[in-house]
Amino acid sequence: MRSLAFIAVWSWVFYANFLSAADVLTSLSELPQRWNEIKTGGESACARGGEYSFFVFPGKVDQVVVDFYGGGVCWNAETCSPGSASFVDSLEGLREDIKKNRLRGIYEKKDTRNPIKDWHHILIPYCTGDLHWGSKDKTYTKEDGSNFVVKHRGAVNTRAVFSWIQEHIHTPKRVFVTGCSAGGFGAIFWVPHIRAMFPSTPLVHLSDSSSNTITEDFFPTVNPLWNFTASLPEWLPTMNPIEVDVRKFHMASLYKTLGDQYPDIRFSQYTSVNDSVQRSYIQQLGGDPIRWSENFQYTMHTLAYLHKNYNFFVASGEDHCILPFDRLYSTAKAGQSFHGWLGDLISGQSVENVP
Repeated sequence: MRSLAFIAVWSWVFYANFLSAADVLTSLSELPQRWNEIKTGGESACARGGEYSFFVFPGKVDQVVVDFYGGGVCWNAETCSPGSASFVDSLEGLREDIKKNRLRGIYEKKDTRNPIKDWHHILIPYCTGDLHWGSKDKTYTKEDGSNFVVKHRGAVNTRAVFSWIQEHIHTPKRVFVTGCSAGGFGAIFWVPHIRAMFPSTPLVHLSDSSSNTITEDFFPTVNPLWNFTASLPEWLPTMNPIEVDVRKFHMASLYKTLGDQYPDIRFSQYTSVNDSVQRSYIQQLGGDPIRWSENFQYTMHTLAYLHKNYNFFVASGEDHCILPFDRLYSTAKAGQSFHGWLGDLISGQSVENVP
């Protein structure tokens, strides 16, 4: 196994090279206490070619949130076509939500209940339809024979943000990696790269409402479209891009691999037991929305049995995502509030699983 020192050096070279191709980015110390939009430039882009940027809310303590935003997914000409409701293809909606202060939950920095209100918050927007994983421009053909291109550059965009993080944040005392919906897939996928940037920093992960919403043939189908394997961590033998068998790649195996490889990282998942959005996507993909709930609960229990560094919270109801909403503070089950559970989790205290 390669040393953490090698991984850290590899990471610095990787992200420094990307930064050299991008515009000069704003320094953290220059940012006012509000949400600041930072343009990335270079090869980063949204699905239709729109300009990409990310948001930073500078904190008051030396702790960092790396937050992958959600917004659906696309995998064929129908779901990826212009006007499709399957995924968000620009930053305009998020930009407007921030401008009008519509974001709640962990984004409300004046709420004293917010366990990360004083942390540096790096918000990685999503507009590429690829779970933040893609690095390929794909031409799709509609039924009428017309073509259109989708820039599946989620990985390219993420690396641009990582370049800025690498340049301006060096030795934080704690890192929290999270994301809701599609952002939850991005959060778990990029954990190894974030660990490479901060090899000795306590790191906690939480994926919100992204619980195995994938059929078995999904990743073999989308890899030719997105080329997500190009961004797998080559220093992990079972995830080396050259050797990985995408036919056997699925979310349970990803969690198991990372849980084995990084016993010092706290991995966790949250979802509602009958999440209506996740059930809808699994049905669109040809899966069984009824069995979906049974399957993800079985996977969570199995992961918790295999890994002491894995925890889960399954809420009642059909709500999708908890982190961007006020229900972050009202949701509870079996006498355990999610707000309290999350606060203990990210502060490094032990938590019980909530099935």
